[in-house]
Amino acid sequence: MAWPYLDGVIKIVISYTIGGEVAINVVFVRTQDESSATQIQMQAAATKMYDALDAEWIPVVSDTVDLVDVEAIEWRAPDGILKRAVGTFPLAGDHTSNPMPANVALVVSHRTGHVGRSKRGRSYMLGFTESDVSGNIPTAALALAASDTFTVYNTDIDADDLELIVYSLYEDGSARTTPASTPVTSHQVDLRVDTQRRRLGT
Repeated sequence: MAWPYLDGVIKIVISYTIGGEVAINVVFVRTQDESSATQIQMQAAATKMYDALDAEWIPVVSDTVDLVDVEAIEWRAPDGILKRAVGTFPLAGDHTSNPMPANVALVVSHRTGHVGRSKRGRSYMLGFTESDVSGNIPTAALALAASDTFTVYNTDIDADDLELIVYSLYEDGSARTTPASTPVTSHQVDLRVDTQRRRLGT
């Protein structure tokens, strides 16, 4: 096992298509006892993310945006096992309204109870519609859907002895000798949408 990998960590890769482009969101989970993840845990990590998105986020996503894949990658080595979510792909959004531009995202901050940038994470939620934003402010329902996606997911994977984490490779601008993984305890949605912060695939 070598940097930037860490035993017990699973990388979750969420892929969408929006406006003819592929957009990717990444979160990390780990086993609660920090032991190597089993294939059953990895399958659960992927499929339960799909389920949380389907239940909480897809209802507020434009029907012109598709969720095309959710992968769980064993993050203890470069050749880690990969598991894909069990679900229907592509999964289109439910909202019959135009999506916001592809460079616009709603930011969910993942809090850990510790201070410092390396102890906070972010997810950039995409595909929501123009009707759920007014003056760059998301509706309460949209903000709740974003937050609930991760709250539901973290609750569901607890049954598999997994937890959402903030995964940090650097501290004060220098590479850590060993990556840090800190459990997420809460989620907070920024009350303004952001632009040009979410990277589009090539």
